[in-house]
Amino acid sequence: MDKNTSDFEIQRRGLGDIDPEKTARLRTTDCPRRYCWWWRSIYPRWDLPVAEGCKFTESKTFPPGWPDTDKPCCRAIPNSGADHFEPHELYAEHEGVDWKRFWGSYPDLEYPPLKAPYES
Repeated sequence: MDKNTSDFEIQRRGLGDIDPEKTARLRTTDCPRRYCWWWRSIYPRWDLPVAEGCKFTESKTFPPGWPDTDKPCCRAIPNSGADHFEPHELYAEHEGVDWKRFWGSYPDLEYPPLKAPYES
């Protein structure tokens, strides 16, 4: 399958593997895949390299004030100098994944401020 395989086709083939063990093994600096808004599928797509699954660079619109929109995400392209992780809290909270562990993983990079309802 390539990066453009539809979610419908993935589900039809029974390949929508949401593996909690693989998710738990992700480092805070790894791409959280389906738990980030920029991921191209509702599935983690473990078969897909992160650079192909991240659709940040394909986007034409960004949240207001989003920094470094001209750079790819460092989780997809190491050393790009920008971390574009944006939590997809609906999936994460439904599956008991603490998306906040991925936030701010690169202390030397600029992050947009978290706004409610993220504030705790």
